[in-house]
Amino acid sequence: MIYKTENNLESIIMKRLFFAVASLAAMVSCNRGNELVPSQNFRNVSIVAKSAETKTLLQDNAVVWEASDAIKVRFDKTDASASHFETFTTAQGGAEATFAGTLPNDVSESGGYNANGYAVYPATAMDDNGTVSFTLPDTRNVASGSFPSGQNLSSATVSLNDLNTSGSATATFKNAFAILRFTLDPNIMSVKIEASENLAGKASMKFTEDTEDAGRLVVDNFSDGKNTLTLTPEGTSTFDATKAYNILVYPGNHTDLSVEMVDNDGCVYRKEISGDYSFAPANYYTFNFNYAFVKVYSFAAAGRTFNANEEI
Repeated sequence: MIYKTENNLESIIMKRLFFAVASLAAMVSCNRGNELVPSQNFRNVSIVAKSAETKTLLQDNAVVWEASDAIKVRFDKTDASASHFETFTTAQGGAEATFAGTLPNDVSESGGYNANGYAVYPATAMDDNGTVSFTLPDTRNVASGSFPSGQNLSSATVSLNDLNTSGSATATFKNAFAILRFTLDPNIMSVKIEASENLAGKASMKFTEDTEDAGRLVVDNFSDGKNTLTLTPEGTSTFDATKAYNILVYPGNHTDLSVEMVDNDGCVYRKEISGDYSFAPANYYTFNFNYAFVKVYSFAAAGRTFNANEEI
């Protein structure tokens, strides 16, 4: 009896323990099914980039965005204690493109950030300290028509309030460089352009303090400036005399320019061009080194005459 009594007691205890564990497991299971999922700490936003100046690829007289372009956006704390960076990309090309990305919920004016941020193309031009620097090569293989992708440094202000309230903001991008366009006589193998100020090289950039031109990047200082450009045609031995070529240069005011060309016979054509030349950002300056238009300069070599012209 005693043995049976102990057995019954043990059985009762085991059953109660079993049901207790089962109930606890059921409760845990129910709680898991209804547990709170932490809310996302970021939101999807987009930036509609457009401007008459932009963008990255030249098509006729317009510069447009390319699919897969990326921009980097910097939002600064009002007390300058910190900055937040995000990279946005686009899947479309054209004069206007929508860049998609995410933004943490605490990056807002109520979170202590300035009302406007700065966007930069290409994204690689801005580092994670917010410093913008760029290198325009002084030796280039150039194709007729456009300049290479990723070379037309551009920037804009971005409204943080618009991103917070509607999830989208429109940014008007502005180009940092001027564009020199030129045509040549047949059989020219290389062109060297020299100016009194830097045309190429590496420079640190800053956002202009001019409120009427807010968002544009301008040169802060040159760490390795170059006042000469050496150009050769891409994919061929000589430039195509029937086409125009476009190159990007740093803006600047020049007191003189010189141009030196070499043809496939080895003849060198050189001309010193006196005068004041101002290259402003987002402007085209057309130099016609083959036919007489506004001003005519004579290039002579080996008894031959080469006429070059410049019109601004």
